[in-house]
Amino acid sequence: MLGVCIALMYGMRTDLSVGVHEMQSSWPNGWTGTSLSAFFIGYMVGNIPGSLLAQRHGARTILPGGVLIASAANALIPYVSSTPELVVSARIVCGVAQACTFPCAYQLLHEWTTPATRSRAITSSMSIGVAAGTASGFFVSEQMRRAYGLAGCFGVWSAASSIWATAWLLLVPDRVPGSTSAAVALGFGRASGRKETAAPWHVLAFQPTLLVLYGCHCAANFINYGLLTQLPLFLTTSLHASAGTLAAGTTLPYLANVLLAFGAASIADALINSGRVSITHVRKAFTAVGLGLSGLLLFAAGCVTDATTAVVLVIGATGALGLAQPGWQALYLDAFGELSGTAYSYSNTLATLAGIAAPVIASTFVSRFGEAGGYSATFLVFGPLFGLPAVSAFCWVASATRVRLPSRGAFSGGCEESLSLSELMNSPDAEHTSDVEPNDASPLSPLK
Repeated sequence: MLGVCIALMYGMRTDLSVGVHEMQSSWPNGWTGTSLSAFFIGYMVGNIPGSLLAQRHGARTILPGGVLIASAANALIPYVSSTPELVVSARIVCGVAQACTFPCAYQLLHEWTTPATRSRAITSSMSIGVAAGTASGFFVSEQMRRAYGLAGCFGVWSAASSIWATAWLLLVPDRVPGSTSAAVALGFGRASGRKETAAPWHVLAFQPTLLVLYGCHCAANFINYGLLTQLPLFLTTSLHASAGTLAAGTTLPYLANVLLAFGAASIADALINSGRVSITHVRKAFTAVGLGLSGLLLFAAGCVTDATTAVVLVIGATGALGLAQPGWQALYLDAFGELSGTAYSYSNTLATLAGIAAPVIASTFVSRFGEAGGYSATFLVFGPLFGLPAVSAFCWVASATRVRLPSRGAFSGGCEESLSLSELMNSPDAEHTSDVEPNDASPLSPLK
């Protein structure tokens, strides 16, 4: 159900990309780029508060709440479409509400998974959500717009998301009956995602592994958001793609992403379970191949003049991005455990700047260099210029060692200590559920 939720949220994000062509005819100049960026302004603002709410009240409760608010804001847009200020306001609210999605998902995945299954767990939720949601979003939104106008385009995703939120609250329990005490303490079998422990934000935010995750997250978002906001315009206005080529270019890349991500995740978990390769090396290898190759292929797509060739290269770029999912995206769970949702909220806040900047960068380059040169420069920035340095830093610094962070009580004079992971692991109920990598078991010295 997490994968379906993320898919619905990404489908909702595509609504404005599809509907803006119809709306902008009555808008003053300059509002198109602002409206496309507005969602990401709210999204950036809402990440950390969403994570804190999930920690306090439980991810199971906060996640559907955010979905319902986003659905209401999105459904309102067709009725205010002639007023760009109101469209921008509704998109900001939608972004704030959706911002809790990934922090909640990471908190829940920490509690539902073990190191042996994390690559596949991340892929099954993220790939189904991000790739399948974006692909179906473009197609479904366009078909609904043609059949029922803007109300159908925006309404279909709002209605489906509201149904999902209701089903989640009815079907997902707050706690799975029969969980053992050790398993509950470790987080397995609990749906709420509620954790009372917290580390000072400045200690977590500047942890070395998280710093290089910021770079990978930004690089991946420039590719994802660049394609999400610019691909239809690039294919239609610059390459004059036919309707069939446009449909292929907005659906097949995400199918390739899902297929390659699932294959990569299976291989990653198999390597980890074999014991012959450390978790750290697995995460680095898949990140380097996925992000590096994706950026290069995206740049190549911006340099060609044939629409079909560009679509093939975009398919390759988006598919390669799926190879990185069992890399950097799974590392949050490895390194930060119960704080993975909080760590991801910091990372996602910074990386959302890519969503704000992508339309602005693209429109600036296209205005200055023309459509051909503008998109070539845009995809150069979105791909190799951000991706290759981020991959290099990640491979140099990143570690899957569980980061030991001092709790808030350590800075306020508290003397309580929570039960350590090693003590929990001595329980027979907790066998084979360690979150600490055997090959990298020592805490990171900068945070002692």
